[in-house]
Amino acid sequence: MKRLPLWLLACGGLLPAFAHAQQQFAVGPRVGMNMGTFHNLNGFGPRYSYKAGLETGVMAACEHRHFAVQPAVLFSQKGYISHADAVLSGSGKSVPNFKEEVRLNYVALAVNLAYAPAHSGQGFQVFVGPYLGALVGGHRVVDDLMAYPQPVEIRTRVAGGGQPYPLVDRTYYSQRLDAGVQVGLGYRAGPLLVQAGYSWGLRNLTPPVVDENNNIIAPSGFPSYSRAFQASCAYLWSRNAQSTP
Repeated sequence: MKRLPLWLLACGGLLPAFAHAQQQFAVGPRVGMNMGTFHNLNGFGPRYSYKAGLETGVMAACEHRHFAVQPAVLFSQKGYISHADAVLSGSGKSVPNFKEEVRLNYVALAVNLAYAPAHSGQGFQVFVGPYLGALVGGHRVVDDLMAYPQPVEIRTRVAGGGQPYPLVDRTYYSQRLDAGVQVGLGYRAGPLLVQAGYSWGLRNLTPPVVDENNNIIAPSGFPSYSRAFQASCAYLWSRNAQSTP
């Protein structure tokens, strides 16, 4: 996990090499969506399902024949929906207890390496690369379905960093940085680039419990990692450049 930012820098370091021998450089807006969720590696904790979110920003493509380096700076909405059940005493019947929806907003940097079978770089592509996201806010909505006499909805904000002890408000805390890898397929038709992929978060987003001096006094509870299906469309303005020996 600690090596991932170095990998991100290494992929970014490919840009000058492509620029030195490039045939084409393109840049333009990108818009798309995420279907995000969380995953518990140990199998414990709440049941997660997918939550839709926006992903938009600017991307570039440094292309040389079959290969392209595709960096992007994005505003990316991720998160999840979770559910929990309660067992009624006596009957043993399981009923819905609460529903939780969490929206996590990131400013993200992604750097993909793409390969196209066509010599021109047009047509089908496959891509893989790392991403790094900085949390910039969000919100959490909890529906207490067993509140009497009727369900209660609780709305709270999202903050980055360790969870303070004692917890004096209902703020949802998450790690400030998310990082992972993504892989997928794309299709380039002139200036249009359509991509669909899947991202694996490699950083545990459940923060530890900290004291007033931000010292860790308890590790994170259920380790949770981001997962997301992604689809996007970009319009890339290109300029040709002569390759240099």
